[in-house]
Amino acid sequence: MKTHILYIIITLLIINIGLFMINIYKQKQISQNNLYDYFYTISRKKSELIVSCELQTINPFFYIGKDTLKSINIQNLIKEKALCFYFSSHTCPPCLDNIRDLIEKIFPDYKERNDIIFISNDMEFRLLENFYEKTIFWNNNKRLGPAFEKSETPTFFILDKDLQAKCVFIADKMTPEYIEDYLQIIKQRFFVKK
Repeated sequence: MKTHILYIIITLLIINIGLFMINIYKQKQISQNNLYDYFYTISRKKSELIVSCELQTINPFFYIGKDTLKSINIQNLIKEKALCFYFSSHTCPPCLDNIRDLIEKIFPDYKERNDIIFISNDMEFRLLENFYEKTIFWNNNKRLGPAFEKSETPTFFILDKDLQAKCVFIADKMTPEYIEDYLQIIKQRFFVKK
């Protein structure tokens, strides 16, 4: 009788372990599917934004730092091209810290470079003169140009002499290594003397 009860207990235990393992497997599948859905949705939104930003002309009139009286035409500042880093005040500080560190890693002299521009149309006024040791450029009407205002995600792009955005790259906190890859490619393609 005791042996019979022991077999029943062992059988029930094995069944419970089996059901538990099946449940874990299903939860993992659901989690993976949600992750795939997230990446697909984000990738699709980013692609749509990039397509709408590429080759669009940027609003040329900017204030620099805390100067609210005199706007400049950024076209007069760009010799050939500039690497622009556009971000919103809604960007989380750790993300900005990470991106700034990557910029500094790839462009150690970024603070002195006039061809690396930080743009934010809603940055706190007190930070406009010195944000990560760069002066912030911002549009006098708070509008950068087509499609950029639709995203609060940090965005890089090359701005050419005709003020067209090229090589648009929208940063993603899920894949920070892509930011470094992008900056390396941009440096080699546009900023290394040949």
